[in-house]
Amino acid sequence: MDRVLVTGPLIGDSVSRLANHFRVEYSKNEVMGQEAFSRAVTDAWGIVTMTSLRGGPEHH
Repeated sequence: MDRVLVTGPLIGDSVSRLANHFRVEYSKNEVMGQEAFSRAVTDAWGIVTMTSLRGGPEHH
């Protein structure tokens, strides 16, 4: 399973599934504000989505 590491303002470690094959892992080692956290998740998900589309089979 591919992983996207995102540090967020959570106590303890938890995992949130974004899709069948990807997940975001929250780390308790760093804390950031909610706005920065949301932006990081959005950016990470965009990268995952673009990678998935770019790496997929070509259809003609």
